Amino acid sequence: RLVSDWSSDVCSSDLDDSAHVLRLTVEQTQQIDSLTGYFRFPLVVECTTGSGKTTRTFSITGKEETFPVKLDGPPLMVIADKGYRLLEEMVFPKTEQEYIYQLTHAADIVDRITAARSLPEYGNDPAVRDALAGSASSDPFWGVRASALTALAEIGNDSTPDIFIRATRDPRSFVRNTAARHLSNFKGGQIAARLDSMARNDSSYLVSSTALRELSSVDTARAFDVARDLLSRDSYKSMLRISSLSALGVIRDPRGIGLALPFTDRRYEEDVRRMAVSVLGRGGKDSASARGRVKVLLSDPDAGLRAAVVMAVLDWKDPEFDQLLREMESRESSPEVLSVLKKGLHPLPEDTPGEEK
Repeated sequence: RLVSDWSSDVCSSDLDDSAHVLRLTVEQTQQIDSLTGYFRFPLVVECTTGSGKTTRTFSITGKEETFPVKLDGPPLMVIADKGYRLLEEMVFPKTEQEYIYQLTHAADIVDRITAARSLPEYGNDPAVRDALAGSASSDPFWGVRASALTALAEIGNDSTPDIFIRATRDPRSFVRNTAARHLSNFKGGQIAARLDSMARNDSSYLVSSTALRELSSVDTARAFDVARDLLSRDSYKSMLRISSLSALGVIRDPRGIGLALPFTDRRYEEDVRRMAVSVLGRGGKDSASARGRVKVLLSDPDAGLRAAVVMAVLDWKDPEFDQLLREMESRESSPEVLSVLKKGLHPLPEDTPGEEK
């Protein structure tokens, strides 16, 4: 493990008043023992000034070493380990202005991503926000655009919803998904309408699922309508159906019980059935149809589903079902189901203060 702590200063050269010297100090801070010494490696450093780039390679051999780099002007950007060839962990303090320049000018994708991830520590500075907003909309690489969106969300500013809404139309699904994840930080009809549209119409099942999940925390009535409509859609690994059932469980609208009941049938995939059971568990305690279906499912041939049913009804704290679960425990053969039953029916006593564990 390598941690490099760099410091730099700019001064006039004794040889040339028009030149500048950037002093780079590299310190290896790993713990030294009988197995680990100081690493020896080449470190490539690229310095950018107003007139161009200078690249130097330094041979690192000891605990702390300082290297002078003669430049023709103040450095605008310094990239250590150019190309990220080293397996290391590096600490390289930079100013807000340096990170903004790096975000907008670095040639390597990873350097722009590093800048985007570092800028939130400077808070809601307008210059930081503008640089990240520009990167989120115009950087040529989708990973940088997504990192800029995440950084803007971390900063947290109610004046930025338009940036995220624009990003929901990005050509890359990863960026659209990142935008959808953060849209629920904002409220209002415009946000709900955009999430509704994404859930129904996006070409990516992942983006549709994310949009529906976030819509559930923005507008539950609208989310219920979307979930109801998407339940009938087939998708890869039933992603839309599972997401719709998950949303119904979060919303807890009594109408969701009737929508979830058919999806407990054995003709559906196990993940779909489990999510439907979760919906019944969250809101079906007082529903006669849910209680009746749960009783049947306690004898389902699928042990995984039986375990899911047990977990769902344990939360009901219902005397009738507690008795059914105790009877089930006496005849159950699946270790998975027995483990759930044991934890639910015979919980360990809470630790008593001062009592030895």
